[in-house]
Amino acid sequence: MPLTPTPILSLDYRTTKPIHSLFHTHFGYEVYMFHSGRCAYLLGQEQLQLVPGDIIIMNGMARHGPIPDKREAYVRTTMLFDPCEAEAWCKPLCDFDVLQPFRTLRNKHLRLQDGQRAEAEELLFRLHRFYDEEGRVAEIRLRAALLDLFLFLYEQCESTFGTEPQDSSKPIVWAERIVEYVETHLHADVLSLDDMEARLHASKYHLIKSFKQVTGLTIFEYVTRRRISQAKMLLLTFPDETVTHVGLQAGFKDASHFSRTFKSLVGMTPNEYRRKERK
Repeated sequence: MPLTPTPILSLDYRTTKPIHSLFHTHFGYEVYMFHSGRCAYLLGQEQLQLVPGDIIIMNGMARHGPIPDKREAYVRTTMLFDPCEAEAWCKPLCDFDVLQPFRTLRNKHLRLQDGQRAEAEELLFRLHRFYDEEGRVAEIRLRAALLDLFLFLYEQCESTFGTEPQDSSKPIVWAERIVEYVETHLHADVLSLDDMEARLHASKYHLIKSFKQVTGLTIFEYVTRRRISQAKMLLLTFPDETVTHVGLQAGFKDASHFSRTFKSLVGMTPNEYRRKERK
């Protein structure tokens, strides 16, 4: 059986790498664990004071980012993953929605007790161990470790399902609806604000304003970044496909426009990116 692409878009285990951008938004869900140092964390409109062992789960849409104290080593683990791919990975092994904490709570700060912290540390270590290993056995063990982490987070959040008020008028709710629409129509020939307005039953002005307020991006800036993210995955997953075909698969209808946009956002051409990452 061939290996399947991992839903994990990036995993930085116990990293101390310098921070290049403070606050950001992104496609995909994120798990963040703070190991040591001193750090505040901006999550939407809230600023959290973290203690070692804290975990934050995020849907990526609200602006977020750490504010570490540079006088101490800032150690953390971050995992960014594609929810669609993760759901496909977990479905054969689990008959309920293990990603409900990310979908229902959107962003949640968890303060773990000692035993819970030790378990979370062990789960992240297992992910790190199998993330870079090759072979079918390592892939299956990575899949099991990822599901186990999701189940652990589900347990930590289960008691809060349905207890936190949901305000459908909030900009973040509209931003999430826009993202759902974009994900469904990412490869459509035409992705228009008029159609979005009709499907989501809200004015274009309201949709544009809500999305910009939450993410700091215009809707079409997000669409472009999402398509480039898709193209990066396709370039590595299908090394024999031409750059032109990858661009078409990612939603770009013009090869030269795809190459120019890719270089503008990634800093290199698609072929240069493929060669660099495969090394």
